[in-house]
Amino acid sequence: SKIECFLIFILLNLSNKNCKKQITTLVIQNRWQQYDMKKNNLSNELKKELNSIWNILTMALQCYEYSSYLYSPRTESEQNFANKSFFVDFTRHIYWRNLIIELAKLTTDSNNQSFNIFKFLRKLKKNQYFGELGLDDNKIENWEILLDKKEKTIVEIINLRNKIYSHTDRDKEQYSNSDLTFNEIKELLDLLKSIIKTVFSDLLDTHAEIRPLHSINDKFKILSILAKEKEERINKIVNGFIENSNIKK
Repeated sequence: SKIECFLIFILLNLSNKNCKKQITTLVIQNRWQQYDMKKNNLSNELKKELNSIWNILTMALQCYEYSSYLYSPRTESEQNFANKSFFVDFTRHIYWRNLIIELAKLTTDSNNQSFNIFKFLRKLKKNQYFGELGLDDNKIENWEILLDKKEKTIVEIINLRNKIYSHTDRDKEQYSNSDLTFNEIKELLDLLKSIIKTVFSDLLDTHAEIRPLHSINDKFKILSILAKEKEERINKIVNGFIENSNIKK
């Protein structure tokens, strides 16, 4: 910096030892201040990038919750209602479709996807963009190994996104019968959550709560309510028909 160059110039032209010592101390302090400023700027940039990934991951988690719930009704009556309801069938597909698109943003190793996890991890390594923040390279290598084990799931997600959901390819039929399961997606989501939470904790000393905005639990009974309402409506019509038939007799 200009300040440091000026101090060094003075230092080289001084003969007084005490003055030289004081100037040397100022030079060292200036360097530490520059280092702290650079590290703070890196931390702020990292926080922004993590928040962007957090937003995508949160959306994926919410879509997973709703889609898996609607595709896996708890009772036979709920299953029958879901399968015969265009609204439910369409809704659960839209959630599934958006789940795939959001996950593809995180798992497509391409410059076109600014916040993909592979690019992000490379930037955390020593001598890379966020390297000075000091995340253990062994952790990064372990995460990369775990992601490699999810390659089949990731490839399936990317194919669905590229060949069917975001584009309409001529050969889309060969990708339409996907065997991708909710369990496989959950395992990938859990891994992504673990990575992001650890980076938040290790580098920003912050606990990150990564979960859907609205979780599905035993109190979530939309399908049950709708199925019951339909059953009661049908029973009312049938009973009314029987009663009218008996009156006519």
